[in-house]
Amino acid sequence: MSWDEHSEKLRSLWEVLIVFTSGIFLLMCFGTPYWEVDLSEYNVTAIRRHAGLWTCCVEKGANEICRNSDCGIPGHVIAAQVLMCLAFVSGLLACTFAMVSLLKWRGKMLMGAAICFANEGFWSLLGLSVYSRNFKQDQVYSSWSYTLGWVSFILSSLCAVYYLVTCVLYLRNGPTQKKNVNFIKSEAYFQLRQWDDEDSD
Repeated sequence: MSWDEHSEKLRSLWEVLIVFTSGIFLLMCFGTPYWEVDLSEYNVTAIRRHAGLWTCCVEKGANEICRNSDCGIPGHVIAAQVLMCLAFVSGLLACTFAMVSLLKWRGKMLMGAAICFANEGFWSLLGLSVYSRNFKQDQVYSSWSYTLGWVSFILSSLCAVYYLVTCVLYLRNGPTQKKNVNFIKSEAYFQLRQWDDEDSD
């Protein structure tokens, strides 16, 4: 295996790894009810509340009850839901573009992946920032789902930069490589014609 083939396989493995990790973190952030933990009643009633974008849960001892309508949803949480939905859709499109780019239409797919990852990072940043208003309340703290959201934002931003740079390099070097290949083919064809003419003489 040549060095070019080896480096291409490593690059493909890196792309699959970072895209898969970013997608898993975004999915866990999007669907799990641990964006915040409310301990305001814990010292008095031993009740602990935790909530995510879609679910609010109440824990008391070993018992836990989760309902979608257990807690009133303020306007900024609804805004965060909409923004994170946009981020989730952008993430799905980004993963699709990234995986297809490994198979064909690499130039177009790389640019599509870069744009979608940038959109995912943008919407995630807005959604996480808007939701952070909840943490201004006393004894309400962020939890691991919210942290995963920020990790996913960082990874999606890295993916956007990576795919943009890769696309620029591919578009810049692709035509040159194609010209070099065509030049080599034409030179080989010219040499073969010369040998054929010499044999004919």
